[in-house]
Amino acid sequence: KGGVDCILNESSNRNTAVCVGIQGKKRCMGDEASQSARSNIRQTFKVMKNLVGRNFDEPEVQAELARASFTGVKMEGGRIGVAVNYDDEDIVVPMEHILAMMLAKVNTIANEANNGVNIGDAVIAVPAWFTDAQRKGYASACKIAELNCLKLINESTAIALGYGIWKSAKKLFSETDPIHIMFIDIGYLSFTVSIADFIQEKLIMRSTRAERNVGGRNFDDIIVELMAAHFQSKTGIDVRNNKKAVLKLQVAAEKGKKQLSPNGVSEVNINVECLAEDMDLSYKLTKDVFEKACLPLIEKFEKPIVDCLAECGLSKSDIADVEVVGGTSRIGQVKLFLAKLMELKTDEVNNGLKTTMNADEAVARGAALQCAMESSRVKVKPFYIVDKLQYGIVVNTGEGATATGESKDDEDADGANASTLVEIYKAGDDYPKPGRRITFKGKTSDFSFSAAYSTDSAERLAPGTDTTIANYTVKVPASYANSEGYDVRVTFTIDKAMCLSVTGAQLMEPLPVTEEETKGDESKGDESKGDEAKEGEAAAAPAKRKFKKVDLVVETTQFGMTQTDVKNSIELEAKMAHADKILTETANKRNDLESYIYAMRDRVDGDLKAYASESESSTLKTDIMSAEEWLYGDGFDSTKRG
Repeated sequence: KGGVDCILNESSNRNTAVCVGIQGKKRCMGDEASQSARSNIRQTFKVMKNLVGRNFDEPEVQAELARASFTGVKMEGGRIGVAVNYDDEDIVVPMEHILAMMLAKVNTIANEANNGVNIGDAVIAVPAWFTDAQRKGYASACKIAELNCLKLINESTAIALGYGIWKSAKKLFSETDPIHIMFIDIGYLSFTVSIADFIQEKLIMRSTRAERNVGGRNFDDIIVELMAAHFQSKTGIDVRNNKKAVLKLQVAAEKGKKQLSPNGVSEVNINVECLAEDMDLSYKLTKDVFEKACLPLIEKFEKPIVDCLAECGLSKSDIADVEVVGGTSRIGQVKLFLAKLMELKTDEVNNGLKTTMNADEAVARGAALQCAMESSRVKVKPFYIVDKLQYGIVVNTGEGATATGESKDDEDADGANASTLVEIYKAGDDYPKPGRRITFKGKTSDFSFSAAYSTDSAERLAPGTDTTIANYTVKVPASYANSEGYDVRVTFTIDKAMCLSVTGAQLMEPLPVTEEETKGDESKGDESKGDEAKEGEAAAAPAKRKFKKVDLVVETTQFGMTQTDVKNSIELEAKMAHADKILTETANKRNDLESYIYAMRDRVDGDLKAYASESESSTLKTDIMSAEEWLYGDGFDSTKRG
């Protein structure tokens, strides 16, 4: 209807907590899981974004698991799983499956808000710095959740899309001169800055830089540390290693941070009941103390902004507006620091920063718009998006092999520039981008090669990240084993998840030269000789050689869930979803019976009294009482049968 809105969940909230809880045979996701986290702390799972598609041994992963309340498990190949007790059985569930549970919950919320119609298409926003493995982890989660994900869009691009498409529709951009807008997203987990150019009906992402581990929860951690130190000084009890106590402090810290953010508020009182050993916490948080403690954290915002400007070749004065989003952008000290850094007029509203977008919903709205643009179900006015690849990619063809990087559309390229390392994409390349092709020379049998991130991209990766993207093996039919060897062309592309994929491999078998072609070449040679004698021009080039293209099988080995792993998770999800359905229907039947018991108890002595004798009424009352005793006794754990 010409707009985008966020639907309400079952708690009538626009924001849904990204949280999954498992208790016995019951699963709960979203707000319900968040609310029951204290009583189910060991089996409540959060921050999947930081763990999906990553290696268990990475330093950042270990730091994340150290602060988590659940138990992480190293799975086959180094993937991350979580230890879960489900229906009295100890199992290990891949982190991708935990994310899939949350995606299934999103599907349910949308289903209930749209009269039982399931989501047809979806687009999911992920951080721009996500690696190939992390993006594929999200793709696997979508398959497990049976969500038809059309594309993974970068969060920074989604924000820019939500900002620009409406202005473009109102003809607010120039047809030729781009306007430079900076977007600063300070979310719960990270800080991201991006610069985008806008012209009429077009968005061009110029650069995106980030601090992956600086976000709203780090500000919460500062308040948690202040409260923990205060509690220890008063009681002598250190609660920092007490998971339940820390959870209580985190909830109180987030609330206190929000209360302290508005202008004019200089202090807030934070109270936590029964923090530890039946002792309460009462702490007065002042803005001066909070801002002093936060300053080293806020100073980390400078480098991404400076790097982003440098990558674009722009100065601060070239930026037309600085748009800020994300819940943490509401902190006054943060806004003032960013405004001073960008040399804005700090005496203006919001210190000269722009807050025209919904701080909490900017990414979701942009992703929804991208979904409408990608889907065949919705019509959207033309708006072209040019994104950027965050990492360069090279192909290592192996020692002694020869290869040439060439355009997919260039059918005549040769192997003159042979090398064992071929750069097929550069960091900062536009996306979408045409496919790339590498030609391997003289192949008579199976051969292997690998793709990895380029050396100049390594500094953007998280410490300990494996730079190898995938290993490939091309299967050459045995019938070519005794041949002189043929060229094999392998085509690469960046798909809609912004992941590298091999779209095909072809063996180029030369076709025999026919007599007509030979005679044609000879006649061309004779004609050229005549021309040379008359005009002194060079001889004509020989005719193109023709080839038979034989499609080859390419086997891919890479980090992440295999097809078997995904299939196993789909089966487990179906089993869990069926159990959830039975539990929900049982609860509904239990409520129906309870309502019937209370209603009939009143009606026996009310509007139905005239229709029954005293003995009949007595018998019915006895049956109602027996049903009530059964319902709250042995029958409470009964399962719905029909």
